[in-house]
Amino acid sequence: LAARATSAANQITQAVTGANTAPTGDGLKSLQYRVPSRFRTNGAYFASNDASEAIALLKDANSNYLWQPSARAGEPATLFGKRFFTLEGLPSMGASAAAVDPSVIFGDPALGYLIADRQRITVQRLDERYAELGLVAFLFRMRVGGDVMRPAAFAKYLL
Repeated sequence: LAARATSAANQITQAVTGANTAPTGDGLKSLQYRVPSRFRTNGAYFASNDASEAIALLKDANSNYLWQPSARAGEPATLFGKRFFTLEGLPSMGASAAAVDPSVIFGDPALGYLIADRQRITVQRLDERYAELGLVAFLFRMRVGGDVMRPAAFAKYLL
């Protein structure tokens, strides 16, 4: 899975390179303008855990936080008016020596990423395995995959 994420990041050529190991408001804002305007409208920010923490602490000149938590249940937080999500699978800031592993990505996942449902969900009933306990178990399996299909729809922030 990690190798797959790195290969997807290699496809994304638009980038902003940070001057240090922490994201800046200017760097994050300019990330939006690295993708064509058709991908900017529904774009969103995606960040690793530690990058999300660093971004959540960024303030403007009036000491207001740039990152805004959602005011409604079920809606994501926002950054510069764009949706903001934390993704566990992104590498930590400065964790990799490779200059292609981003901790922050901006783009439109609906137009740039493809989720493939490889097979229908299957259910297997396990009657005998837990019979001495008077239980019946069910085993569910589903195979799903995904990959970047339009690298131009994304830009990465290299920290």
